[in-house]
Amino acid sequence: MLVSTSDAFFTRASSILVSFWATSTSWLQSGNTSPRIRAYARAFLQRVAFGETNHEFPSILCFSTLSYRPNHTILILGGHGDLSATGVDTYASRLGVKPGDVVQEIGWDEDADSAISEAIEDAIGAELLDEDADEPCDTILLWFRDGDGDLVDDLVDVSRGLGPGGRIWLMTPGAGSASTGVVPPSEIAESAQLAGFIQTKADRFGAWQGSCLTPRNR
Repeated sequence: MLVSTSDAFFTRASSILVSFWATSTSWLQSGNTSPRIRAYARAFLQRVAFGETNHEFPSILCFSTLSYRPNHTILILGGHGDLSATGVDTYASRLGVKPGDVVQEIGWDEDADSAISEAIEDAIGAELLDEDADEPCDTILLWFRDGDGDLVDDLVDVSRGLGPGGRIWLMTPGAGSASTGVVPPSEIAESAQLAGFIQTKADRFGAWQGSCLTPRNR
């Protein structure tokens, strides 16, 4: 298992992982090694090192050895997994967003996971709309924590910005995470029903729990 969590380890390992992505995935064919991508790599390695693999990286069991060769590949010994299929770059595909989609972000605060927002922007090829936008949206990313207000009211308000076939991805602090403001699943289900939505999917995104809500009358 990975046991080193020093800055030196993550600096070296992140560089290796970025090189792997740059030669193995279509969205990094250009060799992009920007600070944002390096941050993704660091977050990936931190979560694996700290054992947070049940939700974010389900196919990775462990790393016993991390090494590299001149052709920029990663050797994973003592475990198994497909990094390109389980890394943070799959956030967008799990959320169901695609190029050209219009996505609005509401309720963002400093505790929100910017990797999720940035992955969506990369996928759609545009910036997320802010809370003041009035353009019909394919997806609305709603960050909500216990204590933010009334979830039913927020869902009703947010729903006005949905276009035909649109959906809300409700992000709440996940159970067991270090974040405060966890919203019980029963409250999410009840609030969604009262607001006229049904929950069609649930997924874990790092420390956040995602609930996909679609209008009931669709």
